Amino acid sequence: MNKFEEKYVQAIIAIAQEMANNGDIEYRRQEFDSAIEYYKNAIQYSPTYTTAIFKLARTYFKIKDYENTKLYLEQNLAVDPNQEQSEKMLGDIYRKMGDTDSAVQHYNKAVLINPNYSKAHYSLGTILLSNGKLAKAREALNTAVMIDSAYVKAYGALGKVEQDMGNLDVAIKNYNKAINIEPSLYDVHYRLASVYNSKKQY
Repeated sequence: MNKFEEKYVQAIIAIAQEMANNGDIEYRRQEFDSAIEYYKNAIQYSPTYTTAIFKLARTYFKIKDYENTKLYLEQNLAVDPNQEQSEKMLGDIYRKMGDTDSAVQHYNKAVLINPNYSKAHYSLGTILLSNGKLAKAREALNTAVMIDSAYVKAYGALGKVEQDMGNLDVAIKNYNKAINIEPSLYDVHYRLASVYNSKKQY
């Protein structure tokens, strides 16, 4: 690549980044249609600009256009398959579509790409919990709280797993951890009370 070609490429990348930045501004303003147009323009200038493609998918997800979300996430992974956020969001899409097996598959891919991705471990744990796979759910949720010791929702879900498994003392411990971090979790307070009721400890 000669100097002229190099400068041309740099100029195109700069334009694409500016378009994506404008998309971010519109997204924060909740002007989602405008954000979509900016992200699409960025991708037209730079078709392998994975950040813009992901943000476009995220915007479609925000407005509940799941088909377009899925389309652009798959496009993004075709450019770079090592994107844990795209895999996790694909899992979320399949979960909303009722395809549990595909959701689990994508959550697993996300944690394989990045074993420290606590949100993917949490999503994996909660979908396994909802399908009665308690041992595997506990493993995923324990991993989530080991990575992020302040992960309130993970402690709450872990408490539910332990409660369903009959480990009431461990359930109480996890519910209390969630409440200590976020005292206003009324659903966790309710579940904690139900455990104490089961133990006859009013």
